[in-house]
Amino acid sequence: MLRSKDLNIAIAQLVIFTPNVSAFSAPKALALILGKYSHRYDGSVQALPLPEEIPQEVPRVVLQSKDGTYRMDVSPVRVTSYWMQASEAQVKLEDILSNSMEVLKHYVEGMETQVGRLALVLTRVCKAENPAQLIVERFCKPELQTTIFNKSENFEIHNQKTIEL
Repeated sequence: MLRSKDLNIAIAQLVIFTPNVSAFSAPKALALILGKYSHRYDGSVQALPLPEEIPQEVPRVVLQSKDGTYRMDVSPVRVTSYWMQASEAQVKLEDILSNSMEVLKHYVEGMETQVGRLALVLTRVCKAENPAQLIVERFCKPELQTTIFNKSENFEIHNQKTIEL
């Protein structure tokens, strides 16, 4: 049986939405983040001078770590800090979030912008020999397990919740 302790974090995305578009400057954002966190974002750097008609949500700056663990997408209206599992080592969620929040806080203070809202998206995974069957056994009624969902090769469940703070 699948248990929550069997699920490991594969990707963590911490997103801040910054409504003050006029405070954004790609060169300033690049200098601000790399000035303090060049040891973390030591991989490829993309800084794109995009025309005004390109949607504000499209990142103007993308920073990554060489090992693929960290990534940051910076646009005029949002900043997304990614952590991606790059090894088998277990990392605590608190440590992942603390690292991401530190960089985002530095960005907000340095850019002198405000946060309109924020989001956290976690992708958890569990290695299994037959993942579809594991999900069917866990989430489907017994009579469906032996009929319609018997020998499923692929199976997906989606859930979305909105929480008012």
